Amino acid sequence: MFGFSRSRAKTSDTDLVEEPDLSGNAQGTESDVIAAINLTQAVIEFSLDGTIRTANENFLSLLEYSLDEVQGKHHRIFVPPEDAKSAEYQKFWQDLGNGVAQTAQFRRITKSGKDVWIQASYPPILKSGTVDRIIKFATDVTDQVIESASANSQIDAINRAQAVIEFDLDGTIRHANKNFLGLMGYTMEEVEGKHHRIFVDPVEANSPEYAKFWDNLRLGHYQTAEFRRITKNGSEVWIHATYNPISDPNGKIIKVIKFANDITEEFHKREEFELMSMVANQTSNAVVITDIDRHILYVNSGFTNMFGFTLEHVAGKWIKDILVGPQTDPATVERITAELNQPRAFYDEIELRNGNGDPLWISVTSNPTQDDHGNHTGFIGIIADINDVKSKALEYQARFDAISKSMLFADWEPDGRLLNINEFMQLKSISDAATRSALHDLHDLLGTEDLEKLRATGVLYIEFDLRFGDRQTAFGFSATLATVQDSDGHIKKFIMYASDVTDKRQVVSKSEAVVKELVKSGSDITSMISTINDIASKTNMLAMNATIESARAGDAGRGFAVVASEVRELASQAGESASKINTVVALNHNLIAELSEEINKLRSS
Repeated sequence: MFGFSRSRAKTSDTDLVEEPDLSGNAQGTESDVIAAINLTQAVIEFSLDGTIRTANENFLSLLEYSLDEVQGKHHRIFVPPEDAKSAEYQKFWQDLGNGVAQTAQFRRITKSGKDVWIQASYPPILKSGTVDRIIKFATDVTDQVIESASANSQIDAINRAQAVIEFDLDGTIRHANKNFLGLMGYTMEEVEGKHHRIFVDPVEANSPEYAKFWDNLRLGHYQTAEFRRITKNGSEVWIHATYNPISDPNGKIIKVIKFANDITEEFHKREEFELMSMVANQTSNAVVITDIDRHILYVNSGFTNMFGFTLEHVAGKWIKDILVGPQTDPATVERITAELNQPRAFYDEIELRNGNGDPLWISVTSNPTQDDHGNHTGFIGIIADINDVKSKALEYQARFDAISKSMLFADWEPDGRLLNINEFMQLKSISDAATRSALHDLHDLLGTEDLEKLRATGVLYIEFDLRFGDRQTAFGFSATLATVQDSDGHIKKFIMYASDVTDKRQVVSKSEAVVKELVKSGSDITSMISTINDIASKTNMLAMNATIESARAGDAGRGFAVVASEVRELASQAGESASKINTVVALNHNLIAELSEEINKLRSS
């Protein structure tokens, strides 16, 4: 209705007023009453068609007009144009002409265009039993209306933003807004007249603390806290709520209104954060949280233990200003900075310095953090002390480098394709490309039978040759191959370490040739010894025959006997020498046999 709300009554004896005298000429009590009305209220008089006949000073002052400016004009000069053109406005004056009084709060427009609100009554005035004119009695209620509108707007805002529910003093539910009903999963019909305990865990509802909670509300003590509540379907919600006791004008507590916000998600996030904080402070790893500009916001006790700096020392600073020292690889710092600038998650290993300036190897895992809208808010980093592990790794790397300089290393995909080789062959003036070409397929190196044996047993020992280009001799290798498997036993790759046995093979070959020559020489010596023994035997026989013949010859044979004796002595000495040579030859034969056995072992090793 055109800018106001009003109550309307049908014509009755109290609606119709006999014509009063507003001129001030009435006598006695009536004059005093009219004077009092003119003093306290805004009064204006209209013809039945709404034409203004007269108005007192209160009315004119309220609407900012003089009497000359309004007299003879229509009432619509005080009404917003859109209302004045409405059918409802026309009916308003028709009802007054028919003797139906109008009483309500009305919005009116002053001469300067300002809004004023009035509490007004339009009683029809009778003359000789018929409606003669209309008098309006009004009071300025602009401040009250504005204050009420502000309060209503605040209440509407609260109802839009918060869950609101109203209780009797015993906890019986009187009313709840949509936000509250939606949060708890009920309809108004399901909660009206029920007790507040339907939202409370049964154990809590039966506790002395719960009874005291309502006792305090009845005493006028408001309650505000975080509360756990149960929805219709039994799920848990957490609310931040204020229970406000409401008093009547006499100060008597008449009801309780509760304003609540759903903080379930926030509560669980806080729980999660508290749990993470507890874990962070219990772990030996260092935890660092920074803002978007990488200034430190938080460090845990692990950080303090690892580096010697407390949060008080590092808050607001950059990690690199605290931990990065001259021994830190600049390329690593540059790489990490690039990852942070993206920003994106990364893992890296870096050598830093602790609070004492001592070098410390750490691993860092960094992740950018985001708010609920996906906006980048900062970083969280987990730092682990890998000093011991890194020292061992560097030691192993040194060992591996040493092995790589003395052995050929290669690995292959499960299907036999070459992955990597080391630089061993480059030390022998063989290019990387040539080595890759020679080892490009494991099937060519092993053959089907050996490859299946390697797959089945996980390890294989072989010897093989590699020939490169127009070289006259091949490189010989003694190799150990093994499989690398995942946790399910599937082969991830094959690896090989191979020793260069080319020189050993040449030594063995030369040694075998020498042994053969020694064996041949031994055979020749044995043959010569046999000849010497035969000559000695025959010489000895001739000497014996000569001795016999000299005896037969008597004195004539004495000289011949002396010669025979000398010959026999020479035969004896020859036999002894042959025997000694034979012993030496036998000893050499044993030594050659042992040498041959060692060469065989060397060949097979």
